[in-house]
Amino acid sequence: MSTNKQQYDSYKWQFLNSLWIKILAIVTMTIDHIGAYIQVFYRKLGVRMYYKVQPMRIVGRIAFPLFAFMLATGMHKTHNRLKYLLKIGIMALIWIAITAIAKYCFNIGYIPNNIFLTLLAGGLFIAFIEKKKAWKLLAFIPLIYIGWAAYNDYYHNLIYPSWYNTILLLFQPDYGLYGFLIIVGMYFTIPLITKVFKVKESDRKCQLLINTSMSIALAIVTVVMYILAKNIANMQYLFSNIEIYALLAIVPIMFYSGKKGYDNKIVQYGFYAYYPIHLIIIWIVVICMLGTIPSF
Repeated sequence: MSTNKQQYDSYKWQFLNSLWIKILAIVTMTIDHIGAYIQVFYRKLGVRMYYKVQPMRIVGRIAFPLFAFMLATGMHKTHNRLKYLLKIGIMALIWIAITAIAKYCFNIGYIPNNIFLTLLAGGLFIAFIEKKKAWKLLAFIPLIYIGWAAYNDYYHNLIYPSWYNTILLLFQPDYGLYGFLIIVGMYFTIPLITKVFKVKESDRKCQLLINTSMSIALAIVTVVMYILAKNIANMQYLFSNIEIYALLAIVPIMFYSGKKGYDNKIVQYGFYAYYPIHLIIIWIVVICMLGTIPSF
């Protein structure tokens, strides 16, 4: 675990701080979710809108890599990893509860998987693997969880009993194995860069090297998963072809300054709360437009 918590120096053209990266992430995520619900809304009406809203889904591919990037950076800089991961864990539980209510009380069929579980699994793996001695073994817990999720994605067409389908609905992470690999790959480029290039975090070259190495990690994971999905049956359920556009996230990552930007408790918790709130609003709009509760 890093003990040097100072902010990095950066070049003038690196103008995006953490606040703006997060804003960009939630904006592109919102565009993606609106596009997804437009697709299912018009499918319900028997109208194909797949290609017309596909640009919205492509823009949305920028979101998760930015969330992963912020998590990897946050795990390196935070003074209190337990508190940091606890907030993510609480949001994961809240989304599980919202998912259960949406499905079993309102019969909403299309519900995104739990992105907070993906972030939590990545964060826990990083925290445990950097512990000493036997504590490292706890890293197998998030590994086993992600392995279970990958199995469910790969064998998605199997017929499971209803109780197991309920578990899948509530506990399946969003982006699964792909998302986990991005988080872990990005994080471990930080100590690698500082050791290989022997640069201090106060050196403005350091942030540029870290941004570049994290972008390379994103590119490697994305391209490898894309190739596997093209050549191995059922791998497309672990990595959809559209995810190749996640490489667009490299642009804002390279402009990241390493600075925190404006921050207070309202801003911090506002970003966490935005995820369930914006989806609930989308659900309400869809219900109002259809005049009924959609089962999709």
